[in-house]
Amino acid sequence: MRSKQLAKELIILDGGHSLIFEEKDVMKDLYNVIIFSDEISDNLDGSGTNTEEDKEIEYAEFVHPKIPSENEGLYEYIGDMTSDTVWVFVQGGPETKQYQFFNEGKAKGIDPYPFITDDLVVYPYQSQQINSSRFEQFDLTFEQAKKEGAISVEIVKLVVQEFVDKEKVVYLIGHSYGSLIINEFLSLHGPLADKTVSLNGRLNMDQEVWEGFSVGEYWRYDTNGVNPSKTQNAEDLSRQEKNLGKLAAGMAYHRFIDKLANVNLSTTIFLTATKDDQAGTFNEQEINFLKEKDLAHDLIILEGEHSDALQSETMKKLHNLIINPNSKWE
Repeated sequence: MRSKQLAKELIILDGGHSLIFEEKDVMKDLYNVIIFSDEISDNLDGSGTNTEEDKEIEYAEFVHPKIPSENEGLYEYIGDMTSDTVWVFVQGGPETKQYQFFNEGKAKGIDPYPFITDDLVVYPYQSQQINSSRFEQFDLTFEQAKKEGAISVEIVKLVVQEFVDKEKVVYLIGHSYGSLIINEFLSLHGPLADKTVSLNGRLNMDQEVWEGFSVGEYWRYDTNGVNPSKTQNAEDLSRQEKNLGKLAAGMAYHRFIDKLANVNLSTTIFLTATKDDQAGTFNEQEINFLKEKDLAHDLIILEGEHSDALQSETMKKLHNLIINPNSKWE
């Protein structure tokens, strides 16, 4: 059933989950507009976009989601909600499909132990995963991309705060784009989690890289994680690809060396890879910043590529380092 929504604010509820959207005289399929519901994964196909029926939704203009006042439906989870330990994983990308890394990795043959145990694993949603067809219908401005990123940061904050308030042990992990979200989270809210892990992100992304992404280009580093260059022009990319690149730029433009200068990072682990052709490896300025913060022992320089941090062997070593403060990276 289709219905014409004339209200400027539409509150959509489903089984206790809620999200407020600003809408203007738009034809909506109410069933497919339900967001943050238990069925959200079923509304996404394997390509990372919404179903064919959902693609039919037409918006009058690009709108940002408003975070609900009640902290409900902001994440998916696997495990026991009564567990004393919670692992919050912020995915990379950015992608329009929310995925459950530890569980989906297991299906692909990656041993997820020790993360899938009796502990609770939580996967926060990101802003672009909410009515993702927006990213196919409109050309995102850089300012809109920055706001979308800020919403994702706020979602992570609310999720972490929920479990901190419940006196859980909370470990926060972000990879790639997710690590940039975590860096911004730290700059705004400090070390709320018991331990925070930033994997394969950057503290100060090369300006030419984030500026290129901000106008719809794709950039990469060489196989040694340095010397960035443009790999695709904006006109060669789809609208969604360009928009997702702008989202990446909306986080990567932050100068985290400055933003984290006065933040307590004593419970934070940073990992960079020597052959990271996507985010690049930490440069001398970034490494010196962490040394000056007395974090040299919490900086892991992994001999490998961008995704190697998510391999079983590395994950197990990270897990040991996180739960055993006196352990060393070996």
